[in-house]
Amino acid sequence: MDFMKLGKYKESGNYSKWIVQKKLDGVFVALNLKDGVVYSRTQRPLFVPPESVLFQNMLELKSAYNKNESDFILFELCLPNASLERLSGLVSPNRKEAWSDEELNSQFNVGIHDSVLLDGEEDKQPYSIRYEKASSGLYLPFVSDVNHGTLPDEDYQETLDEVFESNVNAGGEGIVLKDPNGTYRMGKRVNTQIKRVREHLEDVKVEQVKYGTGKRDGQIGSLYCRSVDNPEVAFWADFGLSWDDAKRISLTKDYESGRIPLIGTIWTVKGLQPSSTGKSIRLPKLMYMRFDKE
Repeated sequence: MDFMKLGKYKESGNYSKWIVQKKLDGVFVALNLKDGVVYSRTQRPLFVPPESVLFQNMLELKSAYNKNESDFILFELCLPNASLERLSGLVSPNRKEAWSDEELNSQFNVGIHDSVLLDGEEDKQPYSIRYEKASSGLYLPFVSDVNHGTLPDEDYQETLDEVFESNVNAGGEGIVLKDPNGTYRMGKRVNTQIKRVREHLEDVKVEQVKYGTGKRDGQIGSLYCRSVDNPEVAFWADFGLSWDDAKRISLTKDYESGRIPLIGTIWTVKGLQPSSTGKSIRLPKLMYMRFDKE
């Protein structure tokens, strides 16, 4: 399943009567009710040993839904006290180390997001009805509700800010806003479901340049960066949403002509937060070059 992509929060947007949900810090996955397999965003099956508690949880979750009403149940898989890097080991084929028996038999938390019955590449039912179906499995002890509530007609921005700040202060990523009437469009970026997440800004110095592949072939794809303030923090970062093909091609030409050497230049990178190792940042995106710094 090619997941629908969340749009970007706009300060000027009108979100009255929209549903606001706390954004959980876990792995977003889909349970295919036809084959019983749980898939990641990259469409890889989760690493779920049959003897684990998680495997038993998935069997119970599958039994809670009618596959004639839904093809997929979308949920966030969370494990208390485990970093997201460790949790991602469930879907990564390049795990640095095997999960311990203790981790595999921990009690996972499942935050239900959506149920989808696809007709081609779309579920035309409004989100409020799809979530009502999805919430039918909330009686299971390991399943939690991520639905916070509907924003009021008036002063909704104040409520929105309060929920956002409360969740971030509690260690969450932020919030997700959903139009109750929005449909599900597989693989599309939509403006009926948007995210507002915390930000971590870092000034970095570029050390290496890497070209892209596929549709980015011939364009600069990512830069290897090192934090200006903390040299132990270093990582590859690709470009944010504001970098369209025209801007990437222009930057590539400037680099190849020697007009902008890139190596040694200072950039601002936006990420979610420092990684649990303290040597990188999560989801880094290159925003802009700092011509005012050397």
